[in-house]
Amino acid sequence: MADGPSDFGNETWIYGGDGSEWCAENPTVDQCWDYHVPSHYHYDINLAANVALAVIFALSLVGFVVVWASTRRATAFCVTLSLGVICEIFGYIGRIMSYDNPWDDPGFMIQICCLTIGPAFMAAGLYLCLRRIVIAYGQENSRIKASHYTLIFVPCDFVALVLQAVGGVIAAISEDPEDAQMGVDIMVAGLAVQVATSVGFITAYAFFVLRCRKRYRLLGDDAYEQDPAIAGLRNSIKFKLFRVAHIISTLCILWRSCFRLAEMAGGQGNWLQQRQDLFIGMEGGLIVVAVLLLNFFHPAFCLKQVFMLPKPPSNRGGLFGMFRKKQPVVFKEEMEEI
Repeated sequence: MADGPSDFGNETWIYGGDGSEWCAENPTVDQCWDYHVPSHYHYDINLAANVALAVIFALSLVGFVVVWASTRRATAFCVTLSLGVICEIFGYIGRIMSYDNPWDDPGFMIQICCLTIGPAFMAAGLYLCLRRIVIAYGQENSRIKASHYTLIFVPCDFVALVLQAVGGVIAAISEDPEDAQMGVDIMVAGLAVQVATSVGFITAYAFFVLRCRKRYRLLGDDAYEQDPAIAGLRNSIKFKLFRVAHIISTLCILWRSCFRLAEMAGGQGNWLQQRQDLFIGMEGGLIVVAVLLLNFFHPAFCLKQVFMLPKPPSNRGGLFGMFRKKQPVVFKEEMEEI
């Protein structure tokens, strides 16, 4: 066992930063734990909870990969969700690394970067799904063109992701406290953009639902897409369950993002950062609910008929459409404004 410095136990040494640096190199010294020398965390890490979360996300990743390999549908959704889940796995591995040495930098930086950006990938996958839902009901029920939901919300989510990633890198590599704080501030800005994007998405979704209901009251079933395969899908239990799962997952990610925004914006050592139970519940639990719902009610199965619709190559929507030359398209006569 390493011997502590001569002023070991002195409050200035413990709380002045020297204690944290020394304990990072000598984490097995009992006094580091007995004196509660400040670490990157403000609590003792719950190993069992973090291992459980890492395992759950690993199983979720297997689920997304298997579904894509067996169906080859919803590729963009599977990619974004898989990237998000991979970030979650590495994030909780970082926390597990910190269990024996909460003063060391690598584990802490891995978890703060990965757990912060992971849900941004997942949110992008959810934004992609609304386009398919609009197609299932019929373009006339949305004032926004179906493909434009992707073109509006995914780039905004990308901005949030870049800000969080850049901020995380700056915070991780900076030795100067002011530079590290600048990185944290950039991450906070990214989280704010993510929250704003999610709120905008939910608002657009709500307007779409209200318009569907309004047109249905006036036109009945004629308000919706009449293709037999799509109509059958729309009335199926799996489609309805997917919509519920999609809404719950979106709200879970928004709730989690609001929590992380408040936690990180409150400054180092604020009361939210001292509550491991809130972190496990809000950061871990909410994201677990979101990904497991999407595992069980996967759009590759629940929106199968929509994915099987023919896609004219000259009018391909979504993200791919951003890079293709637009061709004139003749639409059905627009219905009278309702």
